[in-house]
Amino acid sequence: MPTPAHNPSIPLLPLAGALGVAGGVCLVVDSLAVDLFGTDGAAPNSIGVLVPILGAFLVVGLFAAVRTHAPARLLDWGFALNLVGLTLVAGVDFARTYVLSELGDDTVDALLDSGPTKPAFLTAGVVFVVGAILFGAALLRAGFAPRASWLYVLTAAPSGFSVLLPDAVGAVAQAAAGVSVISLGWALRTAPAHRTNVQPLP
Repeated sequence: MPTPAHNPSIPLLPLAGALGVAGGVCLVVDSLAVDLFGTDGAAPNSIGVLVPILGAFLVVGLFAAVRTHAPARLLDWGFALNLVGLTLVAGVDFARTYVLSELGDDTVDALLDSGPTKPAFLTAGVVFVVGAILFGAALLRAGFAPRASWLYVLTAAPSGFSVLLPDAVGAVAQAAAGVSVISLGWALRTAPAHRTNVQPLP
């Protein structure tokens, strides 16, 4: 009797979910304990640098889980843009934490006003927001964790452009986004190994 083929990717999905939960927790902590109180310095802000990196693992895990049962072009585009957006945001967070934070305010203002820094930061935010909305919409269409997916979609824009909002509002928006990431990560982590409870919409 032949032995069923082993799929080595399945055990990685709970790991991706766990990393997503960790990323969401980091986002909540960074938003409420660091950003809300205006904590300066690279050390306390390093937790925020981890967020898009851990989020990228979650997005890959969600894509792998959902596409197996509900492939769709919207899912493919949303995944690609969301992953690229997270990569760009990771670069922005790294630069803000370890480069710009060490420069004087006048130097930072000059970089933002005259160089490509501000357009680059804005582009990263736009790509992330569009990708997160499309990816969340694809998860909703596939029927994956609807409440968490709705929250992911609704918090994408305010969290992606939190720097344009008042400090308190931006911090709360990012914390809400962190809750959505935790919820999606938990849904992926606890999904059965042989299926993801995905029921595509007609």
